[in-house]
Amino acid sequence: MNLIVSTCRTLAYPDRLRLLLTVYSTPGITVHELAEALGFSLPLTSHNLKLLASYHLVQTTPSGRYVKCGPPRKDSTANVFLSRIQELLKATLDAGKLNRTLAQVCDSEPDGAGDWKKAFSALVKHLTAYTHLRRLLILRQLATKGPCSVQELRDAVKMSEDAARRQLDKLVRRGIVRSAPGGEDKWDLARGEGPEFRKRLLEIVLQAIAPP
Repeated sequence: MNLIVSTCRTLAYPDRLRLLLTVYSTPGITVHELAEALGFSLPLTSHNLKLLASYHLVQTTPSGRYVKCGPPRKDSTANVFLSRIQELLKATLDAGKLNRTLAQVCDSEPDGAGDWKKAFSALVKHLTAYTHLRRLLILRQLATKGPCSVQELRDAVKMSEDAARRQLDKLVRRGIVRSAPGGEDKWDLARGEGPEFRKRLLEIVLQAIAPP
């Protein structure tokens, strides 16, 4: 679970998503060119690349005096969770299909006049659902036990009722958990609901924390 938390925390920054978009759409770009394109300092660019490369989300290759950047190879990691995140990001960060990306990540129908800032904001919202261990423990409990009350979640995750409600509220606001139909103070996973990115990311996380 710690890998999920740290990966999503690393990704949940608009500037790092901008960097990924630029690298994925310009394979072979050098670190210097990347820094110039993004308006970042060279140390900041190198720092962000190093972080993303540690999760196999970008690939850097020395080439003479320069270091070239590109998308990760398909076989760059044996970790199933990271491999699935790679595939999801590559499918989402398509520089030539912004309107499709907006449709994939936004809760409301895109108006056709969107920009990448809107897409990045939506992506950050989805990713931050998984940046706290307690939220993952709640999701695992719901995935394995079905609809649960706050008290059941509190006891399973071993936290106070206030903490349980606070973490549930964050999951509800991100569209990951919903009130269970017909259940008084019962909560359930909102599987298969919302934009494509949110649905796919939830399934990737659930496969990692509560495999069938």
